[in-house]
Amino acid sequence: MTMGTTPDPGKRPSAELQPRAEPRSARAEPVAEHPEITYIGCARCGTQIAGLDGRYACSGCGWVNEWTEGHRPLPAAGRRRPQPAPRPQQP
Repeated sequence: MTMGTTPDPGKRPSAELQPRAEPRSARAEPVAEHPEITYIGCARCGTQIAGLDGRYACSGCGWVNEWTEGHRPLPAAGRRRPQPAPRPQQP
């Protein structure tokens, strides 16, 4: 089929003209983003410190900000698979 023409009645358009559906994984938003490294001056001693997503701990004076002050909520804890018991050694 070319531009400006209409398809014949009863004839399906070719596959190349039909829009392709995106795979589900391409449409879905990422499950979890990587943490962002952020910087701030320590509230107690002024040392520049780095943190993850707005959560900081100063190694110079021990100051730590409240975990609720982060830029986004902490991830939920996932279920861990139980580890199989170690097999006994054969003598």
